[in-house]
Amino acid sequence: MKATIKIELRKDYATKEGKQMVCLRYTAYRRSTLISMNIAVYPKHWNKVSNTVRGSEPRCYYYNKAISEVYQKADTIVMENFFTPLPIPQFLERLKDKHHGNTDFYVFIENEIEQLKQSRAAGTISAQFENLGELVKNTIFVA
Repeated sequence: MKATIKIELRKDYATKEGKQMVCLRYTAYRRSTLISMNIAVYPKHWNKVSNTVRGSEPRCYYYNKAISEVYQKADTIVMENFFTPLPIPQFLERLKDKHHGNTDFYVFIENEIEQLKQSRAAGTISAQFENLGELVKNTIFVA
């Protein structure tokens, strides 16, 4: 069974001002949970089709950027575990982990070189390794 994610406006709860919370709904193994994104908007400022905050809200750019980032991270987690979806507690743990999905620049480059090995000639790869070695030697690390 595949896990699903969806951004939606929480309809069963509203603040005193009448704003509703923007949430991420995660569903796996027929169990669903709403994860608050700490964004509250009036229903008239919510676009139901695109699941974004409308331009009439003063902070719409920042809200939509935050919504997009959380959705992309959640989507990455779901796709990494496509064949065996994560239970809700494990999904929440990975979603809240600030280091999940982040890689060091040099780790990223080494991974890219490994992928290039499969599609490039040996001479090209050895030249890239030499360039990477020079880059690492000439880099000043600041703690």
